[in-house]
Amino acid sequence: MKLKTSKGTIITVDSKYINKGGQGAVHKVLTPARSPLNVAKLYFDHILQNRKAGGVKYSDTLEKKIGFMVQNNPFLNEPQKIKDAFAWPIDLLYDNNNSFKGYLMPFVQHSLTLSQIIASSTLLHPWDSFHINNPGSFNTRLKICYNIAQAIEVIHASGFYTLIDLKGENMMLRQNGFISLIDLDSIQISQNNKLLFQAEVITSEFCPPEHHNGLVDYNADLIKQSWDLFSLAVLFYKLLFNIHPFGGLTHKKKPEYHTVDDFITKGIFAHGNNRNQISLAPPHGNFHQLLDQSLQDMFLLCFEKGYKNAALRPSAAEWKKAWLASIQKNAGKKINGGINQPVRTNVQPKAKPNPLFNGNKLVPADQLNKPMLLKTTIGLNKKKKKSTSPVNLGTLINQPISKLRITQNVLQLNQLKKIDKHIVSLNNAQYIILQKPTLDLIHIKSNMQKTDKSFFKALVIIFFLIVFQLAIMDKQTKIMKL
Repeated sequence: MKLKTSKGTIITVDSKYINKGGQGAVHKVLTPARSPLNVAKLYFDHILQNRKAGGVKYSDTLEKKIGFMVQNNPFLNEPQKIKDAFAWPIDLLYDNNNSFKGYLMPFVQHSLTLSQIIASSTLLHPWDSFHINNPGSFNTRLKICYNIAQAIEVIHASGFYTLIDLKGENMMLRQNGFISLIDLDSIQISQNNKLLFQAEVITSEFCPPEHHNGLVDYNADLIKQSWDLFSLAVLFYKLLFNIHPFGGLTHKKKPEYHTVDDFITKGIFAHGNNRNQISLAPPHGNFHQLLDQSLQDMFLLCFEKGYKNAALRPSAAEWKKAWLASIQKNAGKKINGGINQPVRTNVQPKAKPNPLFNGNKLVPADQLNKPMLLKTTIGLNKKKKKSTSPVNLGTLINQPISKLRITQNVLQLNQLKKIDKHIVSLNNAQYIILQKPTLDLIHIKSNMQKTDKSFFKALVIIFFLIVFQLAIMDKQTKIMKL
């Protein structure tokens, strides 16, 4: 189908969508070819025809809201890697009758949502390094937290935008550890403390106590950024421990409190003042085992003191500073975040990349201080192959801390092995990841090689048994002749 931008440029959009949500679907832009590639989010007709209070068509409200975002992009003067952290609207789209249809936004590939990273029992390459039971996973997730904190800091600094629906499903993770926020057309927009455009949707488990207790109405009130700061801390907690900070709780005296919403409403945080009244699911034990005191205090400030006074919740900038300090403190350590976590299953479902976002092949680091790569040699079918395809994980939001990068050597092989303390992970794509490579030379023999040797040994044994049997029979024949 043909559409045109607000500038009059004609584009061709694939009629088949590549993903869809409740309000619209995302389509590839076929022509003209763009670099970086873009996609078109087109709203469903019935959504555009809806009318808001006062009889205003929803299409008119959406057009004005997206138009404001296009004209007030807070990332225009930011480095490119900051821009890449947001799937921000680029231009409005209209049909031949000049009716508003949707908007253009960046098309980025090869990513998973943070919810997929958190919820998946097993992640295949190249996502396996993010799995909470992998060596060094805690360090990796600390760096993702830093990236998220800096992204929220930047968008909050604009003064216009409050995300409201900040959650794992709306945040994509790239293979290099960078993040990208999506579904930004549903955010709240304000100017000079005046509400211009309200938020469209919310997710209950990420909403702060003031919402659950009916103190604010996101459909009508001007929502402060402290709402986002509660959601942000929930996201951090879930990313680090694979459990909601108000989930996995059992109240010893009040069994009627049993849902996440119940505990948020009452302000009963897993590690707060009511700790002696509740029982915790095992993953909560990592709060004290893995976090230093400063980070523990940050969560307590948000969920405990910030329960009644939202202004006390740590800002994104304060979180960023705390994550950086923890990253530097743990530099060089391999901290496993899987303590107290459920045991991994042997089932390895394929992790499906999200086709919409994070497609540009970005250099994961500033080329100035490249990490030293381990020269690893693999013995495969009596041939030596050297790995030259590292995967570097950045630590800053598109501005990595080179000293703290995680380097993995990815090597082609046919099976899973564990050699001494060198943990090796396998996936269906026939790749192997050395999680703890410390030697310059590691020889790995495949099961196929072992099978071949076993078969050869069996043949040799059978051969000698036959020769031995023939020798006995020959001797018996000679005796009979005598």
